[in-house]
Amino acid sequence: MWYLQFLNKPWRAYATGPDAFDCWGWVVFVLRERYGIVDVPRCLDVKTGDHSAYTQKAEDLQSNGVWQRVDKPVDGAVVLMGSRKLIRHIGIFESGSILHSYQGQGVCRQEEKKIKALIGFSRIEYWKHKDL
Repeated sequence: MWYLQFLNKPWRAYATGPDAFDCWGWVVFVLRERYGIVDVPRCLDVKTGDHSAYTQKAEDLQSNGVWQRVDKPVDGAVVLMGSRKLIRHIGIFESGSILHSYQGQGVCRQEEKKIKALIGFSRIEYWKHKDL
């Protein structure tokens, strides 16, 4: 699997790879390098831990018509995770699991049910870029 070389790369705030990633940096990196999708902004103006600003950026991306919410994810779909109304984390769906970079874990691969149990996210949404 292509992503094996990235597993356990460390999480670092605002890192964009290839040696370390934050969650948004990981998603942008994968979409660009693996899927050729280059119109995803990095959003470096959002401070780590500012979940309201993070949610607003995610909603801005969704409202531009390039992204559509899907019930059944496809490889390369963006995974938005959080609780209630706030988005707190982002990852990529790939090969039946979620690939994400999480503080304290780095880049990892987990099933949705494990993410809900281990991290406590009650809200998980899948969004597909128009070019996937």
